[in-house]
Amino acid sequence: MLFYLGYLIILITILAKKEYDVEIRWQGKSFFEVSSAYGNILINPSENNSEATQLFSGFNLNPYKEKKVNIIDSPGEYEVKGIAIRGIPSPLTDPSLSRDINVLYVVDLEDVRLGVLGYPGHELSAQVMQQIGKIDVLIVDGSTTNLEINELASMIRSLESKIVLISNYNASKLLVELGIKEPTIEKKISITKSNISEDQKIILLEN
Repeated sequence: MLFYLGYLIILITILAKKEYDVEIRWQGKSFFEVSSAYGNILINPSENNSEATQLFSGFNLNPYKEKKVNIIDSPGEYEVKGIAIRGIPSPLTDPSLSRDINVLYVVDLEDVRLGVLGYPGHELSAQVMQQIGKIDVLIVDGSTTNLEINELASMIRSLESKIVLISNYNASKLLVELGIKEPTIEKKISITKSNISEDQKIILLEN
């Protein structure tokens, strides 16, 4: 009896420590797809998918705003199917000219913390930086034009994520500004907490 009990405890411990991959793909334009055992997250998708959680970096960027199911496009704290999501507001343009906001997202998934930069139009305040906190993976739309390239590169550096994923769409100037001459190019990337190294990796995603 004790033998079987000990075996059961070991088995439960192994299962509890099992890691699942977080898989990230760029699907073109501003659209990224994040897949995990908990389900899929679509970031700024170009097509509606009622089965997946959809994140938009601003209410005015959401073409499906009349369909509220599984759609997040505003600041706040959310939990969907065990996935914790925080939407953090930042200026979409110069705050002296407009009150329009960009929504950055922090997503906790499989012990991996993702940051979705969205379309920031101004440097991040100390308060916003504190709200974002430490992230493992930063997702960057390479076509972001709300900031000057040097400002965007500075923002990426300041967030200090271990992995930076940039979509391969007009991203060449950003890579130069980041000092990347020969980028690592992938169709998709699979991440677990244990395979995140201390050295920062900048990866260009193709679709």
